[in-house]
Amino acid sequence: RFKLNPDISHQFANNKEPEKKLKIGYLSPDFRSHSIAYFLEPIFAHHNKEHFEIFCYSAVMRPDETTQRLKSMADNWKSVIGLSINQIISQIRNDEIDILIDLVGHTGKNYLLVFAHKPAPVQVSYLGYPNTTGLKVMDYRLSDGYTDPPGETEKLYTEKLIRLEPTAWTYRPFGTSPPFSELPAHNRGFITFGSFNTFPKLNQKVYQLWGNILLNVPGSKLVLKTKSLGNNSVRKHVYDCFMSMGISE
Repeated sequence: RFKLNPDISHQFANNKEPEKKLKIGYLSPDFRSHSIAYFLEPIFAHHNKEHFEIFCYSAVMRPDETTQRLKSMADNWKSVIGLSINQIISQIRNDEIDILIDLVGHTGKNYLLVFAHKPAPVQVSYLGYPNTTGLKVMDYRLSDGYTDPPGETEKLYTEKLIRLEPTAWTYRPFGTSPPFSELPAHNRGFITFGSFNTFPKLNQKVYQLWGNILLNVPGSKLVLKTKSLGNNSVRKHVYDCFMSMGISE
């Protein structure tokens, strides 16, 4: 499903045999106990090793048990800690990676500058950043019809959208997760919605949508948890937004 841009194909020494085993590279600082791992580990566990050779370029500063599990599932594990951008680019080119996948986007400790130099013929954005990278050299973004309804969001991306079916999200809880308890609504008689996102992700449009849900689900409540709500003025702003829609504090 991936197509090579002919304008840059001459830059790569990769084996172009159509039946060869493809080299898939992942670059991330989050191969550890991080939210990314909940979604990444089942992908690693089910990679077809007959057709794909998996490379991980790890920028993990403090490896942990999750790091070790992911490492055991990769064919090649290479730490890029302490390497310059040019050294990382050279490593990826020397490994002749066919498809390089960014798992960070514009979040912290990202390596978008590596991708800007196009070290692999095909470059893909996935998982860690639910938005466009804005890079013309980022060829594709993996998504689905829920995150990006067909015909509605293409204009928002520099990447071409590849929609996975039925979903792009392969969540697996860690083995140490506690068992599920009974749904609180069964005893309380009302639904409690919740969001533990950081405050910069929230805005008036989000509040309006959430307010509509609360108004249409009788007796429902909303729990918000973020450090920013420790500030009195921020907390008042949120209260005022919901109270303007007729939702009590």
